[in-house]
Amino acid sequence: THTHTHAHTHTNYVRTYVALITRALNTIYVSREEDDSRQRAMEEIKRRANSGGQWPKVLIFPEGTTTNTKRLLTFKKGSFTLNLPVQAAVIKFKNRINPMVWGDNGHSLIASLFLTLCQFHNSLEVEFLPVYYPSEEEKADAVLFAENVRQQVSSATGIPTTDCSFEDLLLGRSAKKLGIPFSSGLTGYSKARRELGVGLDEMKKHLKRFAAMDSNKDGLVCEEDMAGFLQVPIDPSFHSFFSSFKQTSSSVSFSNYLHGLLGPTQTLLEDEYFMKKMFESFDADGDGVLSGDEVPKLPAPFKANKKDQLDFEDFKLLMSENLELVLLFRHCHSQSDAWAGVDTPPLMVPALQ
Repeated sequence: THTHTHAHTHTNYVRTYVALITRALNTIYVSREEDDSRQRAMEEIKRRANSGGQWPKVLIFPEGTTTNTKRLLTFKKGSFTLNLPVQAAVIKFKNRINPMVWGDNGHSLIASLFLTLCQFHNSLEVEFLPVYYPSEEEKADAVLFAENVRQQVSSATGIPTTDCSFEDLLLGRSAKKLGIPFSSGLTGYSKARRELGVGLDEMKKHLKRFAAMDSNKDGLVCEEDMAGFLQVPIDPSFHSFFSSFKQTSSSVSFSNYLHGLLGPTQTLLEDEYFMKKMFESFDADGDGVLSGDEVPKLPAPFKANKKDQLDFEDFKLLMSENLELVLLFRHCHSQSDAWAGVDTPPLMVPALQ
C-alpha cells in the first residue's frame, strides 16, 4: 500500500508540474478521442492566428507525438485546414547522444528528463524556414498542404519521411496486447486510410481478426493459418483467394491482409447483384431465408450472429463483418465459367455452409 501511495503521489507531482508549464505557455488543450475537442482547438488556433498581434504566433507540433527523429511522421492536417501561412521551425540537437527525444519502445519522459540533466551541456540549434504560403490547390486540399510543408522540413533536415503516423503507434500497442509484434501494427496509417477509407477503430477490428489467425504470433499469417481460421479446406479456390493478398514469402503481413481484403470487398459489398448471388448460393431451398445448415459458418472467435434465421439484409450485415468470406466466395466463382451471365450460380463450396 505504501509503494502504491508513493507512486500515485509521484505521478500527481509530475502532472501538476507539467500542468503549470503548459498553463504558462497558454497551451491549447485537445482530446484525441473527441471530435468536438478537436474542432474547438481549431477554432481557438484560428482566433489567435487572426488576432492582429494580440496573441503571439501559435506553435504547433504537426506530427502529434514524439519520435526518435529517424523519420518524419505524417503531418496532421488539422491546422492546415485553416489555409493560413505557416513557418516551419527545425530543431537540430547537437549533442552526440540526444536524450531529449523518446519513443514508445524507448525510455519514458521522466527518464528522458533525468538523462538530459546528466549531461554537462545540451546544445541545440533552431532554424526558421521561409514562410510557406499555400497555393489555391493547397487551400482546397489540407492533406496536400501538410505534405508539402513536411517535404520542406525533410529537405531542410535531411530526415526522410514515412507514411506512419501517431495512429500507427496506437495500432502497434494494440498488436502487442493481442500477443503479436508491435511492428505488425505499423501499416502506414495515413496512406492506408486515404486508399481504403477506413479509420482507426475499423483497422483495430481487422487487426484483432488477423491476430486470431496468427497461430505462432510472429506477425505473419500463412495459408494454413487463414484456412484454419475460416474453417475451410485448402483447395484451388482457397489457394487463389490466399494468393490475392500481397505476400512476403509464403505468408501475409497485416498491411498486406488489410489492403488485400478491404480493396476488393468494398466494391463487392456495394454490388447488389453479387451479394444476391452469394445469398442465393446459401439459400438451398430458395425460400429467401437462411436457416439451419444454410447459415454460413463463421470463424470461432467471432461468432457474432445470434439469429436462427437470416434474411437478405441480415446476411449482408453479417458478411460486412466477415469480409474474408465475401472475397473467398468471389474466388470460388471466378474460376467457374458457368456463373458468368446466368441467373443461378454453382452451389457455394460446402465448407462455407
